[in-house]
Amino acid sequence: KVGNNVPYSGFEDAYSIDLHGAAPGLPYCAIEIRQDLIGDTENQHKWGDILHHALSEIMTDTSIFTVKHY
Repeated sequence: KVGNNVPYSGFEDAYSIDLHGAAPGLPYCAIEIRQDLIGDTENQHKWGDILHHALSEIMTDTSIFTVKHY
């Protein structure tokens, strides 16, 4: 089921960051977009383009794929 804060309750801070980034030693960040900003296909594409533009240069840095545990 997908809905407001489902399947996550919001009680665990940084759940996905800890599980998918920190635990396996991968660089990580979290980006949240309000649901009302991506409620239709046009705005989903708009935000996809915004994120693509913002992250493209970062993704060319191969050092971000290096496993490091802190």
